[in-house]
Amino acid sequence: MRKYLLINFIFVVFIQTTTAQNVSVSGHLKGFEPESMVRLIVPADLFSKQPRPLATTYAGKNDNFTFLISLKHPVYAQLVVNLKKGSVFLEPGESYQLELDRDTTGQHGSIFDQQPPEINIMKGNSSLSDSLGNFNEVYNQFLLAHFKDVYLYHNRAVLDNFKKEIAVRFSKDTSLYLKNYIRYSMASLEWSARTMSLHAFAKKYFTGQKVLYNNVQYVE
Repeated sequence: MRKYLLINFIFVVFIQTTTAQNVSVSGHLKGFEPESMVRLIVPADLFSKQPRPLATTYAGKNDNFTFLISLKHPVYAQLVVNLKKGSVFLEPGESYQLELDRDTTGQHGSIFDQQPPEINIMKGNSSLSDSLGNFNEVYNQFLLAHFKDVYLYHNRAVLDNFKKEIAVRFSKDTSLYLKNYIRYSMASLEWSARTMSLHAFAKKYFTGQKVLYNNVQYVE
């Protein structure tokens, strides 16, 4: 279920005007030291991206752990077991049951060969996380295949075809978070391809529109 986000990552900023909701996170560790320390960390805001610890606990003798936290927005959080970091997408008001599997194949080699722990969502709503991962996968494949078309040739037709493909592929997804994430991902492509002037770009995507402090694509 884990997806690698090669281009962008999703973070969160906590806006005081939004009501926080409880989030339950429980998990089981596989391959880690007994009674390992487990921390849940998010960036304090999208600008500084300074780490903000939300909770710290220790796995029990059965290698299980539990957090009860409060969130105001969806967030890609770091789940840190001792010094091993993995990412998990959490939404306000949800309950998650996770399994963390430590990579042991490269633990005696170079630190650069070691992989982050694999985090599997055994129970809990992962539909938005899956959709974001699917979009990033398609987005990254497009960039790899059409890098020159976008950045060198400023090919508007290629970009327009990709936008139509994305609109069809994600037409059934109703999440506003996802829609805004896709919208400003496309905006970054339009700006990179220089398909419009700065004035037209600002008018289309920013002027008179809501500031999306909690969406990393908007902030970037």
